[in-house]
Amino acid sequence: MTTSCRYFPLSNGIVLWARVMTSAGALIEGLKIMGASQISLMAPYMRPLTDLVVAYIESEGIEVIDSLCFEIPDNLEVGLRDPMQLVEDVRGLNTEGADVVVASACVQMPSLPAIQRIEDMLGIRTVSTAVCTVRRMLDHLAA
Repeated sequence: MTTSCRYFPLSNGIVLWARVMTSAGALIEGLKIMGASQISLMAPYMRPLTDLVVAYIESEGIEVIDSLCFEIPDNLEVGLRDPMQLVEDVRGLNTEGADVVVASACVQMPSLPAIQRIEDMLGIRTVSTAVCTVRRMLDHLAA
């Protein structure tokens, strides 16, 4: 589970606690809720970091069929990337056998405007880490 309790002791002796959630964990939870066993993903990272993301996802029992990495070294460039470029990028992603396509494995890379377009084009459920993170936040707020 991606949420855990963190305790914060205050100087007056009171201890506060808060739920903590990571976006990487939220992606895993979201994929598992969807019943995904095989995915393909795109990420703005350099290849070594993308490989770490793939290894993390696979360690959680989800096979990564293919991953595209855009090797954008500048975080500011990642945030400024045109999300609709993903519609073209996904054409180079092997999605055969994928239950789900992750349009962006990075919450900083914009993807929301492209998600439905990609899903309609491929006929495969499509999400992003940002979408899964928001969904899990809303789930936790409702709990």
